[in-house]
Amino acid sequence: MLSYSYQIFQRGGIIMKYNLKKYLSLMTAIFLVLLLLPIRVWASTPISILYTNDVHCGLEGYSKLAAYRQSLTDAGISTVLVDAGDHVQGELIGTMDQGESIIDIMNQMNYDYAVPGNHEFDYKVPQFLSLMNRATFKYLSANFKHADGTDIMDAYAIKEIDGHKIGFVGICTPESYTKSTPVYFQDASGNYVYTFSEDTFYATIQAAVDAAKAAGAEAIVAIGHTGMDGSTEEWTTKAIIENTNGIDAYIDGHSHEVSAGPDYTHMENGVLQHYSFFNKDGKQVFYTQTGTKLKNFGELKIKFTPTVQVTSVMHSVADLTDKDSTIEALITNARQREIAFSGTEIGTSEVKLFAKDDDGTWLVRHQETNLGDYNADAYLWRTGADIALMNAGGVRTNVNVGTVTKKDLISVNPWMNQVGVIEATGQTILDALEHGARFYPNNNGGYLQVAGLTYEINTKVTTSPVVEDSKGSFLSVDPTKPRRVQNVLVCGEPIDPNRTYRVAGTFYILQYSGDGMSMFKNCPVVSGDYPPDAEVLIEYMTQKLNGVISAEAYGNKDGNGRIKVVDENRFVEVERVEPTHSAPGYIKYVCEIDGTEKYEELAKLEYRFLEGENGEWAGTDDVLKFRIDGDETDLQNVLVDGVLLTRGTQYTVRHGSTIIELTPSYLQTLSVGSHTMTVVYTNGSVSTTFSVRRAVVGSGRTVATSDNSRVQMWSIACMIALMSLLVSAYYRIKKA
Repeated sequence: MLSYSYQIFQRGGIIMKYNLKKYLSLMTAIFLVLLLLPIRVWASTPISILYTNDVHCGLEGYSKLAAYRQSLTDAGISTVLVDAGDHVQGELIGTMDQGESIIDIMNQMNYDYAVPGNHEFDYKVPQFLSLMNRATFKYLSANFKHADGTDIMDAYAIKEIDGHKIGFVGICTPESYTKSTPVYFQDASGNYVYTFSEDTFYATIQAAVDAAKAAGAEAIVAIGHTGMDGSTEEWTTKAIIENTNGIDAYIDGHSHEVSAGPDYTHMENGVLQHYSFFNKDGKQVFYTQTGTKLKNFGELKIKFTPTVQVTSVMHSVADLTDKDSTIEALITNARQREIAFSGTEIGTSEVKLFAKDDDGTWLVRHQETNLGDYNADAYLWRTGADIALMNAGGVRTNVNVGTVTKKDLISVNPWMNQVGVIEATGQTILDALEHGARFYPNNNGGYLQVAGLTYEINTKVTTSPVVEDSKGSFLSVDPTKPRRVQNVLVCGEPIDPNRTYRVAGTFYILQYSGDGMSMFKNCPVVSGDYPPDAEVLIEYMTQKLNGVISAEAYGNKDGNGRIKVVDENRFVEVERVEPTHSAPGYIKYVCEIDGTEKYEELAKLEYRFLEGENGEWAGTDDVLKFRIDGDETDLQNVLVDGVLLTRGTQYTVRHGSTIIELTPSYLQTLSVGSHTMTVVYTNGSVSTTFSVRRAVVGSGRTVATSDNSRVQMWSIACMIALMSLLVSAYYRIKKA
C-alpha cells in the first residue's frame, strides 16, 4: 500500500507534495472521460466505398446494389457510392430521354459522386450539363474545362466519414473528343470550346490531388474514366499513376475490364496476368475496375491504422438475391416504357450475332464478327454505295437466337446517328482502314467493320504509322513507316488510290470525325436522306432478309472472311542483277517491315536461236542462215550430226549476236532429211534441227551428190537383174 508522499518538483523554496494515490485516481478519471469523447479510433471498422463503372443502362443490378448498401448501413458501416462514368448511354432507355431516366435512378440510389465518361457527351454537351444539374449527386472532373481553362465542375470533393477526410478526384479521358463526337466540343466555326486538358494532363491531375490534400484529405481516391486495354497509351490509368503522386486508390472505367485489385489483371493468351502500378515516388497505387453492364460492383475498404490501408471486394450481382423495392419499381417502369416504345417483334434470328464474346469481352473491336457484317451489310443495302464502313464502337450489344424485336436492333445501334453516303478516294479509304487498325490487337472503337470491301491486317508491323493530333484525331500516315493494312480489295479488285468511291456509314465517322476519323470531314456528301442507324438495321431485316437472319448468311461468329489477320514479311525489290550466259543473276529483296533480306537467284541464260531454228535447205545456191543470241567472240565450234565443221569452207560467221551460215557447197554433201546442228560456246551450247530436201525437177539445179550415187547404184542393180533374166531365158530356149 502506497501511503508515503512523493516530491515531484520544487520552486522558490516551496516544496509541493502530492499524494501518489490521489494522483493515480486523477489520471484514471481523466482517462475515463477521454473514452467518452468522439475521438478518432485508428483501429476502426473500414469505410466502404461502393463503386460502379460503364453501366451503360444495365439497370437490373441497381436494386441489388441499393439493398447491399442498406445492409452495410444497418450494420453500422459508413458508405460512399461513386460511379466512374458511362452510365446514361448504351441501351434504348438511355436514348429515349437522353439519359434522364438513368439520372433519376442514380438520384434515388443516393450516389455521392460520379465522373463523366466519354458517352455522357453522346447527347451533346448542353444535354450533359442539363443532366449534371438534374443530378443530386456531384459530378467531378479535374481536367474537363472550358477552353479558356475555367472550371465546369469541381475537380475534387472531400467527404468526412468517421472522423476521417477522404478526397475524391475526378478524371475524364481525353479520348472523349473522338470516342464521343469531336464536333460536340466545337463551336460553329470548328473551334474547340471545351478541353480535356490533354496538353497538361498529368499536371492538371496532380494539381487537383495537391489541392485536395491541402484541404485536409487524409486519403485520395481517384475516380477515373481512363481505362487500360485499348486506351491511348499516354492517357491510360497506368500512365496517370506513373506520372503523379498522392493517389492511394484508383477506381477506373472505360475499358470494361474486371480487376478486383490491388493489381490490374489482364487476360493474355489465355493466362491471367497481374500488373502492379507504382506512382512516380515508387509507391504502389491500388487499382480496380468492375467491368460493364453492372454485372459486378466493387467495394473499396479504407482503414486508417493510422496509415491508409486499402482492400477491396468484387461483388457479382448474380450472386446477390436481395433487392431494394423502390429501385426495382423504377427499373420495371423504365423497361415497360422501352417495350411500349419498341417491343414489336420483327422476325427471328437463326444464329447469335456477336458484338461481345460469351464472357462479356469485346470481339467486334478487334476482329470481324457476324454482327459487324450485318451492320455494314445493312448500310450498303440501304444506300447502294460501293462500300460501307461501320465503326466497332457503334456496335453495342449482341442479338440472340430466336425472336428479334425492334428493341434488340435499336440496342445494337442506340445512337440514332444519321446514315449517309460520301465520296472518298481510295487513298482516303486506305487511311481510314489504317487508322482503324492502329491499336490492333487491342480493342478499339474505331476498328472498321466493312461491306463491299476486304482487307488484311499484317501483325508483322508492330507499330502503327498513323500520326494523330493531341486530341487523337487522324493527321496522316507516316510515309517512312510500313502500313499495317494491306491487300485491300473492292468487289474483288485491288482498291485504286486515285479512284473515287461512294462510301456509306454514319455521319458520326463520315462527317463528324468520330473515333478520330477526320480524314473524311471534307469529303463531299452524296446523300444524307436515309433513316438513322437503328432504323436501317430494322429495314434490312424486314425488307431485305424477309424477317429471318439466316445461318447461311451470318452463321459464322467470326464473319465472312472480310478482314484477315496475317503475320508475314512484306518484301520489296531493292536490287536486280540480270543473268548472262556466263553467270546467273539475282534479285535482292528487303522486308519493308523489319529489314529482313532475301535473294532470288536468276538462272544463267540459255543460248537460243533468234532466227533459223528448224530451218530447211532446198538445194539452192543460198546459204542456210542461223542467228543465235550469243557473243560471237565466245563461239568455239559448230557441229552437224556430231561432225565438227570447218569454219570458212563449211560455214561462215558474222557479227550481230552470232550469225552462222552453212555454205551451199557443204549442204550439197548432206543427205536428204533431218540433221542436227550444235553450236558450242565457251560457256554453253545450243542445238537445232534443220532439213535438206531434193531440188525441184527442171530447176536446173544439181541435186545433192549423195542422191546421184544412190540413183546410179539402183540403175546398175536393175541392169544386172535384167541381164540375169535374159541369160536365164536363153538357156531355157536352148534346152528346149
